[in-house]
Amino acid sequence: MIALLICIATILFVIYDRLKFRHWLVRGVHHQSPVPFFGHYLPVLLGRKAPGEFYDCHYQKYKDLPYFGVYEYHRPVLIVNDLKLVEHILVKDFSSFANHPRWVIDEDSYLNLMTLNLRGNLWRATRYKLTPLFTASKMQLALNRILQKATPVFEEGEIEIQEKINSISADVIASYFGATIQNKEAFAQTAYEQTHFSPIRHLEIQFLEHFPKLAYWTGMKLFHERLNKLMKETTRLLLSGCGSNSELRSLLEGIKGEGVLKMKGKDFDINGNSGVQHVFEATDELLLGQAAQFLFAGLDATSNTMGFLVYEMAVNADVQQKVREEAVAALERTKGVWTYEMIQSLQYLQFCINESTRLHSVKPFLFREATRDYKLPGTDVQIKVGDKIVIPAISLQTDPRYYSEPLAFKPERWSQVEREKKNYTWLPFGEGPRQCLGMRFAFMEMKFVVAKLLTEFEISISERTEMPAGHVILGIVGRLDRPVYINLKRIGNLSNSP
Repeated sequence: MIALLICIATILFVIYDRLKFRHWLVRGVHHQSPVPFFGHYLPVLLGRKAPGEFYDCHYQKYKDLPYFGVYEYHRPVLIVNDLKLVEHILVKDFSSFANHPRWVIDEDSYLNLMTLNLRGNLWRATRYKLTPLFTASKMQLALNRILQKATPVFEEGEIEIQEKINSISADVIASYFGATIQNKEAFAQTAYEQTHFSPIRHLEIQFLEHFPKLAYWTGMKLFHERLNKLMKETTRLLLSGCGSNSELRSLLEGIKGEGVLKMKGKDFDINGNSGVQHVFEATDELLLGQAAQFLFAGLDATSNTMGFLVYEMAVNADVQQKVREEAVAALERTKGVWTYEMIQSLQYLQFCINESTRLHSVKPFLFREATRDYKLPGTDVQIKVGDKIVIPAISLQTDPRYYSEPLAFKPERWSQVEREKKNYTWLPFGEGPRQCLGMRFAFMEMKFVVAKLLTEFEISISERTEMPAGHVILGIVGRLDRPVYINLKRIGNLSNSP
């Protein structure tokens, strides 16, 4: 009897498995034959490839196709290579792909309410409220607080890049909150643990992402209770320490005072319903989630991006000198005063940031979820509600069809003439309505820190560093794959702040 039940269960599973793997077949989308149950995702499950590497591996095989399909276990995923289709998904037909796929955020965690994880009109209403934080005038106020509370201090000698940058980023993000961090090491470690996973945690993440109901029944969570509690307490502590002049605090208190988030009009409605008003309760958890979003982005994504940038400056002495000369000239024009306008004028340094993020994007791919049935323009392919779409950003950014010598660090390629050729082939901050909200702040922070460093010191790679350093993604975001030590040699301080 038991043998018969096992036989029936096996047959039913095989039938179910084959039905699941017909998704792309019946739509005429090119794909490799999947492995039973695992689809194409076995290398990720075994830890041989990170998801970004997995998508890039398939991109290299099928980059001449406008799109192709893969299966993450039983879940169908469409990988989009064609730049015109990328534009449709991210911008032109955004309302059909407005959501990020449900990932592994715990439903009962306030982190589920970060802007990154919000969906539909609640995301739209929240983002609309937060956007004014990043105007040019607000960036100048933020810079003033950095100068007062978080001006980076460098000393001659040898430092490990990422450790120093993490410390600076902790000070900068705290200054944005108008607060001070007493234990920066513990603070940075908290952020690190949130987004970097051990091999065991990697397996748990696979289970959480692809089998969420089973994970829920077993009590499995992305953020263990200790870590979730610590992060929540840290966020509350920063908010309670906000000075009265903190724009973030003022904005969140204003929303809390109103008690609701309101949104009206076709420009804000995901579905384009003119005149439809949406009202959402402004709960403490929702507002705490927005504060946590700034904390995550500032402590991990921005600091790792800046680590790669400083590494490239240390490796490329000629580029470093050009950045230094540009920054010194700008400071001479302002008589040594750092202003947002002056930082914005550092065009060559911006080229360097663009080039560094092209090569070392901490977000190797973008993903979207279809919010309505959709026909891919110029094709007969029907995308169904809930289908996952992936845009392999790092693959596009290192494709020789779009960038000559794609693995070389060449900031000059970002001149205006060249930049016009690169629409939708540079996506480290995303594109369209869901582009990174804090991009302006991240650019300002990176340009200020690097310009200040290079106007005071010459930097070079220490002999202790195993070269070349690379890029690794074991969690949510990418980072340097090894400790990188640099030597700092003082050349004089031209960056006096007021």
